[in-house]
Amino acid sequence: MAVLFATALFLLFNTRSKRGLESLAELPTLGYLPADTNVIAAVNVPVAEDSAEGQEMLDRLGFSAGGGLDLEKYTGFKRGEIDDAVLGLKVDSHVFPRIRLVVRTHSSYDPEKLREKLGATRSKTEGTKAIDLIRLAGLPGDAALWCATARTFVINYPAEDAANIPNEPAKGIEHLAPELVELLRARSDRDTFFWLVGHSQDWHTPALTLITLKMKPEDRQTLYSVRTIGIGLRLDRGAVTTRSRPARITEEVKPDQRGIAADIVIKTAGEIDLVDVRNALENRLEKMNLEIKDSNLKENRYSATISAKPAEWEQALQLLRIQK
Repeated sequence: MAVLFATALFLLFNTRSKRGLESLAELPTLGYLPADTNVIAAVNVPVAEDSAEGQEMLDRLGFSAGGGLDLEKYTGFKRGEIDDAVLGLKVDSHVFPRIRLVVRTHSSYDPEKLREKLGATRSKTEGTKAIDLIRLAGLPGDAALWCATARTFVINYPAEDAANIPNEPAKGIEHLAPELVELLRARSDRDTFFWLVGHSQDWHTPALTLITLKMKPEDRQTLYSVRTIGIGLRLDRGAVTTRSRPARITEEVKPDQRGIAADIVIKTAGEIDLVDVRNALENRLEKMNLEIKDSNLKENRYSATISAKPAEWEQALQLLRIQK
């Protein structure tokens, strides 16, 4: 669980400008992802940047200029210049995942400047597409940059897979696995600014095996019993709901309790596996000094919400690094 939770936080990068809230399922950038994508990180940012807590959360995680996860270093654009972004991975039998990053900018970009920023080495043709070859840090071989529209570009690894990028994005998200569709659509709050979702019937892949080598065998087994996971980050406005009889519900907003909430959904192969996963996750959260606000366990599905101040999330992440 530590690996999945850490991945969710480390993959957080952001986007967008003001034009009303979209649920993540409505992002057109999802339409460029391959049907066999099984891990998606999607970001929707004026939601984050509309609040001091959201901005602070991103800054503390290193997404500010000069930070460890400075977006300009990876996309060529500053945070405020990006509208939305989706990272799709196919984690299969290969040591390195197949990658497709789709970025939509706030305004039209200059393709030549983008190629220069990303260090394009040469151009070639894949299928009907003219692409530019670039290198991604830590990965062997070339990746492909395709300037799809005046505001959208796609980075694909390995480069030869660029031939399979659709010329026009699919309408909706039904081309993706049903388990991912359900998480993105039904479980995504409209003010969620980040979602990490993943699904596989078998996570025993070379890439994940390398990551989990130092884990205890029992912890590794617990991790592999997970089939589907979703983690979303959103602003917690500090609303406290009170229920009293007869059937009276009142809500009070307490500004001092504002923070960032993480909504977690986990599905396992069976009910017995889920109990082990829940216990492992809750023990980990306790060690990280994070408190679960509410949780629900039903059959092979577990959901929970954790809320904390941005500074508390940063401290928890630091503890996670040490405990790994």
